[in-house]
Amino acid sequence: MVIIVRLTIFLRTLISGGKMVSGGKAAGKSERLAVLSNAEQEALYGLPDFDDAQQLEFLVLDESELALVNSRKGLHAQLYCILQSAYFKAKSLFFHFNWHDVLDDCNFILSRYFPGESIPLQSPSKYERYAQREKICKLYNYRPWSSALSSLIEQQAVHIVHRDITPGFVATELIIWLNENKIIRPGYTTLQELVSKVLSNERQRLGNILTEQLDDATIAHLNKLIERDETLSALPFSGKMHETSDGDR
Repeated sequence: MVIIVRLTIFLRTLISGGKMVSGGKAAGKSERLAVLSNAEQEALYGLPDFDDAQQLEFLVLDESELALVNSRKGLHAQLYCILQSAYFKAKSLFFHFNWHDVLDDCNFILSRYFPGESIPLQSPSKYERYAQREKICKLYNYRPWSSALSSLIEQQAVHIVHRDITPGFVATELIIWLNENKIIRPGYTTLQELVSKVLSNERQRLGNILTEQLDDATIAHLNKLIERDETLSALPFSGKMHETSDGDR
């Protein structure tokens, strides 16, 4: 019985609310996983909001950055280029924004590099924005994200899930790996879909292994225990099980 309980705890973590059924199939929710908390999403994907110290750190240009800015034509393109470069340095990601979204940063740049100038009425064209992004990637030696990289990052995710099947852990480790390899991370929705796919495949793989080793009666019993979390946690021997596992370490 203790072995069954241990298996059930493992399956509850693995399946995350789904059911294990005979034949190795797992029924699970099709909704996207919330792989990052709201705070984590904002930290990674939200438009930067610099304080005074961060403005000095990210909005002050070195020679190579200044050369890139001077290669753009017009105040509107140069101002946008400084902002794009700064936000990329801060978060290794590109953002689309309007002048009114970043007024404080605009005023800082104008006072330092374009004294006497005002925020331009014109905004850069889509072509100019993407041309700048290409130049910025080359400047910082980054590869832009593309669907062609999906198989590469999926292979990395497969290695990660062998260490931990927690969605947040998988997502965080993927982002660390992308940063280390200087690849711009995909959008959050793409990240969610990738993590969901890899975890689903891993659940299926492990489910198949278990169902090959267990008979249908045992699987049915495990499903009942998974459905009754509160009952399981209240079992009188559950505490003894933890004590036993602690003593085995």
